[in-house]
Amino acid sequence: RREAQALRALFRALSRETLAALKQPLQDFYYRVFTELTRDVHGSLIAVLPVTGARMDIFSDAVILAEPLSIPAAIESYARNPGVEEIAGLYSRASLIRGMLGCDGITLFRSDGVLLGYNAFIQPTRAMRQALVGARRRAFEALAGHVGHGVNLAVYRSQDGALDYIGVPDKPEA
Repeated sequence: RREAQALRALFRALSRETLAALKQPLQDFYYRVFTELTRDVHGSLIAVLPVTGARMDIFSDAVILAEPLSIPAAIESYARNPGVEEIAGLYSRASLIRGMLGCDGITLFRSDGVLLGYNAFIQPTRAMRQALVGARRRAFEALAGHVGHGVNLAVYRSQDGALDYIGVPDKPEA
């Protein structure tokens, strides 16, 4: 199924540049967060950017967090001390991400699992603006044009449930 492929690609992209010991816990965290993506009625756009060489210049009006939100650091903290504060920290991050996904625009992540910002917009080409598709789909097409050039993955979820993605291929593990 395309939906399952898109989610697997998203989880891999979000953990591509994390420590090996954190890959699975990070993917598990994002699995719990993003399974709701397939059920929400708003629709969403997600971009996963590389840690270095990200194309931040293509986004306008983005709300960029003053301090990127490190999900891996929260997972490490919970692994060291699985207390109430640490689990509450993970739950609050999950809730924050879900809220950002519910906003218009693109939610921005890095390939080390860090949340960068949300409500980012990208300008489609003139031809895309004239296409008879919705604004979110046009934004996805514009974002997809940058995949491999400062963007690792673009994910689109329409209001009616369509899910699509385009991403750079995974590198074979050595």
